[in-house]
Amino acid sequence: MAGSIAVLALPLATVQPFDSLWTAPSDREEGYDAKYDALIREDAFYQQPKLLERALDSLAPQNPDATDVYFIAVGGDAEQGVFLREVKSVESLMGQRFGATGRSVALVNNYHAAMDYPVASVTALDRSIQRVGERMDRDNDILFLFLTSHGSRNYDFVLDFWPLKFKPLNPAVLRGMLDKAAIRWRVIVV
Repeated sequence: MAGSIAVLALPLATVQPFDSLWTAPSDREEGYDAKYDALIREDAFYQQPKLLERALDSLAPQNPDATDVYFIAVGGDAEQGVFLREVKSVESLMGQRFGATGRSVALVNNYHAAMDYPVASVTALDRSIQRVGERMDRDNDILFLFLTSHGSRNYDFVLDFWPLKFKPLNPAVLRGMLDKAAIRWRVIVV
């Protein structure tokens, strides 16, 4: 009996009184939670599918009397704010000069904009391309696809929003999405 108590009590005796069963003590730098937990907070996590659907549902139908330009922007790396700024700038330009206002979708990985934009992932990009393909006149309208991020040595386009892991985007994957959507006229800027 005494041996059984010792076997059960020994592991409990090694637990430090300040250890928590639920969370680890925080030794993170100040601001860490605000930045790196931006997307894994419960509200942001559940908001993401809604943000994507709202963006896709708001796409204007094509105008049968004109050649319309549809615009999809991807800001791939959450670590640098420059990609969000580039997406906003080019989206504005496409609206002003080419009439893409109402026909654009912006997918952005950014710690400060996790509640404002759908994430830039292969899945979100594929859904966006497919929805644009359904809305547009595939034989006459144009898809302008703008991709901004870092690249890798093996030609992957970086889609990074740590701590999430996204599937890699490479030329073959992108071509497969575009071919599946049967979009004839494509302008791709990387």
